[in-house]
Amino acid sequence: MYKLKSFLVLAFIMASTALMAQETAVKQMSHTQVLYENMLQATQKLLIIDSIVVAKDSFIDYIPLPPECGSIKRTKYGYQFVNEIGDKMFYTICDTMGSARIYTKDREGDQWGDRHFVEALGDPANYPFLMTDGITLYFSQKGSESIGGYDIFVTRYDDVDNTYLKPQNIGFPFNSTANDYLYIEDEIDSLGWFVTDRRQPPGRVCIYTFVPSPTRENLSIERDGASFVRSRATIHSISDTWVGNYTELARAERRLKGLREHKGRPTMSKFVFHINDDVTYYDIDQFTVPENKKRVQQIQEMQQMLAKSEKEIEEARKKYHQANRFDRTALGSEILKAEKEIEQLRSDIKATEKKIRIIENIALDN
Repeated sequence: MYKLKSFLVLAFIMASTALMAQETAVKQMSHTQVLYENMLQATQKLLIIDSIVVAKDSFIDYIPLPPECGSIKRTKYGYQFVNEIGDKMFYTICDTMGSARIYTKDREGDQWGDRHFVEALGDPANYPFLMTDGITLYFSQKGSESIGGYDIFVTRYDDVDNTYLKPQNIGFPFNSTANDYLYIEDEIDSLGWFVTDRRQPPGRVCIYTFVPSPTRENLSIERDGASFVRSRATIHSISDTWVGNYTELARAERRLKGLREHKGRPTMSKFVFHINDDVTYYDIDQFTVPENKKRVQQIQEMQQMLAKSEKEIEEARKKYHQANRFDRTALGSEILKAEKEIEQLRSDIKATEKKIRIIENIALDN
């Protein structure tokens, strides 16, 4: 009788343990499924103009990012991004277990300063890309807010608290139940790339080229239908995204062709100037109007002044947050004055660029 009771107790404990394990698994699956369905409801409408499958270890070589958007490269430790000015670096260090952390450095004179772990991005995190605004950071992360493997996230730097805001999953179609690694956006050419290993064999990834939108436009299951939205979310076919967008597609393909033709060509000035949707100059000598060459040189000088002023104001802002009440008054006045000067420089650059385009297009039409 005693043995029977002991057996029944043991059986009950084992059954209870199994039930608890099942409930835990269901809860975990439930969270992922809820996240998936929520992301599906906010699938972004996207024009994808091209895709290419390459080796994962060398996919960076196939992204024709212009130097005005920064530079990316693979290192023996992981992945490295340096902004277009060359004073900010994000890079990853991978351990032997395949995990990765993102660190950052600032250039101090001719050397890079101390490294800092970007704790707000979590661990593991990889493939950072900083937009030209200097505050918007994309990266990939594996965690509770990912729907499978690595997902692409975005965060923004809060210069008041000197930290990055809570990262947000950028959703479909950029992410999937596979691994999604890198998001890059070229604001100059209005082109973007993201890298994923969905539907790919081991060691291979697919690079999708798309046209970024100034504002996010989401598809609607109620309006567009569930099967349509799921097809776009999983990128069933890139040609499906072309319907109704053929004019924009043709323009984007020309821009992409221009980037690919000039990727890797050494130029002293790394010069890029868009005249119109079909014409881009990569050398100052390409201008047909002599006065425009002088205007371009003026723009280059203003851009150097702008880069210097932006760096100085950033340092002033850091000092402001660390200063006492008395010093803040003086620093505040300096910052306001610098902000007005920067705004004027940006306005002058845009006005000069517009003037160059108008005159150059008239010359090309004649």
